[in-house]
Amino acid sequence: MTVLEGGATGRRASVALGRGRRQVLLFLTFVLAAAPIVYVGYREFAVDDPATGGDTGDSAAYARMALTGELDDVPKPFRYRVVVPFLAHLWMRLADRQDLYELYVAFAVLNLVGLALAAWAVHHLLLRWGFTAREGFTGGLLFLASWPVLRFGGAVLVDAWSHAALAGAAYAVVARRYRLLLVVATLGMFVRETTVFAALLVLVVPAPWSVRLRQLACFVPGVVGYALFRFVLAPTEVGYSYNVDRFTRQVTDVLGWSGLPYTLRELALTFGAAGLLFVVGVIHNRRVRALPGSLFWLVPVALVIPFLIASNLARIWFLAFPAVIPLAVLGLRALLADDGERRDEGADSRPAVYAGVPPGTG
Repeated sequence: MTVLEGGATGRRASVALGRGRRQVLLFLTFVLAAAPIVYVGYREFAVDDPATGGDTGDSAAYARMALTGELDDVPKPFRYRVVVPFLAHLWMRLADRQDLYELYVAFAVLNLVGLALAAWAVHHLLLRWGFTAREGFTGGLLFLASWPVLRFGGAVLVDAWSHAALAGAAYAVVARRYRLLLVVATLGMFVRETTVFAALLVLVVPAPWSVRLRQLACFVPGVVGYALFRFVLAPTEVGYSYNVDRFTRQVTDVLGWSGLPYTLRELALTFGAAGLLFVVGVIHNRRVRALPGSLFWLVPVALVIPFLIASNLARIWFLAFPAVIPLAVLGLRALLADDGERRDEGADSRPAVYAGVPPGTG
């Protein structure tokens, strides 16, 4: 190796180290941004809080799994979301304390890491869509400032890690990181089965069908494993059953005159400021085509899901955040752009994910 080659190698290593340090600092920034959310949940949210179903709801089920390390008497679908409760159980075993105090501590630590990872993944998702680093950081903060994160991000729930799994899978789809997608999609199904929602992104991100089929295949091990776990290895009749009667009652409850104000409130709160910016972004995107036009359709799909499974509206609607936040950041860009920047936006100012896709498609 010559002196010049050695110098070039050293510079590349220095640049890589610099990038690594920046990513660590960025992640720590998201940790500190998520800390107040988690602290409020740690201090204020009991496992039998009515907001999560009381004694028979989500938090109570996860607490039982974490405290006992067993699935006995845990209702479906909570009994199949094993990753976070059993990590909490491992924490308590290592701490040699298995009580409510240590349970809250374990979930606080896990939620803190999960929310920071989710915001970090949102940041990188936006970078892959062609946004700037500042816009990516803004997207991460919009995620943390959303109502479902603020309300439930610090509770004894699996939501923080389910958001991280969904954001990570979305990033892997857009970036075409197949191994990462396989790992995240497989583990994510056992964090919360809603991870499969990311498979819809495969259908809206512009790519050859060979790429799409390979990405969809990455979801198969997790879906098959979850189905075996739920219907063969640990089946139960205890818990929620999804049927026509339940669907009818849910529609009546939330869309009737008595429930409609609650539904509209939840709709306004779910994404907050990001919701308004999302609308601006959808309109702006029709002109500049910076993002796939079909990305919008993930939102109505998410809006329908709570009616099918009779679940909390805001927490399920928030599944659409991998589509809402990029469009919201695009809306923010349009809102804050001066006249010169608006004129400079080209007709095909599309991100790198469109590489090889002709203009006017995708």
